[in-house]
Amino acid sequence: MAGISDKALKGQYAENKIRFQKQELQNKEFTDGGGLETYEFKHRFDDPQVGRFWQIDPIADSFPHNSTFAFSENHVTAHVELEGLEMESINDPNMITWGTLNQPNIVEKKVLVNGNYQTHNGSKLIERKLAIKTPKVTAAINAGGGGALKVGGLGVEGGEMETFLGVVDNHLYFAGHDYSDEGKLKKTDGISVELGGGGAGYEKEKVLKNGNWEEESTSVSDKALIFSAKTETDAKTGEQTTTFSLDFSVAVGLGLSLKAEFNLPLFTEKRTY
Repeated sequence: MAGISDKALKGQYAENKIRFQKQELQNKEFTDGGGLETYEFKHRFDDPQVGRFWQIDPIADSFPHNSTFAFSENHVTAHVELEGLEMESINDPNMITWGTLNQPNIVEKKVLVNGNYQTHNGSKLIERKLAIKTPKVTAAINAGGGGALKVGGLGVEGGEMETFLGVVDNHLYFAGHDYSDEGKLKKTDGISVELGGGGAGYEKEKVLKNGNWEEESTSVSDKALIFSAKTETDAKTGEQTTTFSLDFSVAVGLGLSLKAEFNLPLFTEKRTY
């Protein structure tokens, strides 16, 4: 079959080593004409004879359910390998395809939201990690057009507030400025309610830029007893971080309120949309 392959032109042109999944084939680099016979991905070398990588997955800790040497997470028909890190679908997550190869039908994927069909936004997992992290501590005096009365899993907290003095999630604040984040002037606006066994909350964090308050992130939280789940969305990138943790908090005051909270993260998941 050499006559109809790229080998037919070897006398005139250099050998094309960019082949499988647009990766370079490492071969014939030794003086005797032999070679490694592997594909050089960005992070690892793939052995095409066994369909496995030679090196351990550099992000194996984030995906304990996968083999550390598996190619494309063992999904090799509808996915490609993302530079030796993880699989990536060859199908657009926002589209639906059916029919024959010669006459495929492709339409936008939509979901029903509040009685209306909207274009579906597919997500991609960036990181998933089960690990106890550094506790987040809050001990602060807040001021603004809001207040709180929340003790022992009962109460409500809300309104537009700035941290006048104290520590919020291990960040040092004074007069609304976050000195653990370049001294940015920040404020929050939202509400949370707890009713003994459970609760829920919504919050926007804003930062002052060029004289205007811009939304930096939004977060939605749920609580059951001492366990909480909080999903924070970056306003610029759309990246979502969900954190499951143990959480204890007390807040009291109107206009000027005191808040104390201890949060111990147990599990985190990051996604892009």
